[in-house]
Amino acid sequence: MANELSFQCEVCGEPHEAPLVHRFEAPDEWSGAMAAHEMASYLSLWGCEIEGVGDFLRGSIEIPVPSLDEVFTWDVWVQTYRVPTWGPTISGDAVLANRLPYDPWTKEPPVSIRRRSGQAALFTPVDPAHPLAVEQRRGMTPARVCEIARLAVSRPPDTFGWLLESWHDQYHGQR
Repeated sequence: MANELSFQCEVCGEPHEAPLVHRFEAPDEWSGAMAAHEMASYLSLWGCEIEGVGDFLRGSIEIPVPSLDEVFTWDVWVQTYRVPTWGPTISGDAVLANRLPYDPWTKEPPVSIRRRSGQAALFTPVDPAHPLAVEQRRGMTPARVCEIARLAVSRPPDTFGWLLESWHDQYHGQR
């Protein structure tokens, strides 16, 4: 598997292994909101509230990588528009709160939320034609996993928000 997930880094020229999990530490709105509302906002492992913006929930978008018999995971945040009533699924009550590299760049598509016992909530795009939903149904190739990793380490810091900072620092130190 390591060879199929190897990619050449555009920053340092060295080979790296692409991870199967990409984690956003906070919703994209968090850093800008903190400067203005530090005392009235909070961020925990699974929840976030930003005064004047809204409530956020952390969970996963899982995409199969069939040729590797693995799962690629976007560990992302959604903005919820009402306090969730926890049934098996909540549909259309949230939108993605992190920018993902899909054409066009993905942010704010409606998602359904499915809770799982002892695990992060599972998010699924509501629009079946959305590129993220198509990829979630069809799966992705190891080459696509590498493409995402290459984008994460080579783009300017604001492209992937909090994701890029942790990814870039892991391989190349602070910018």
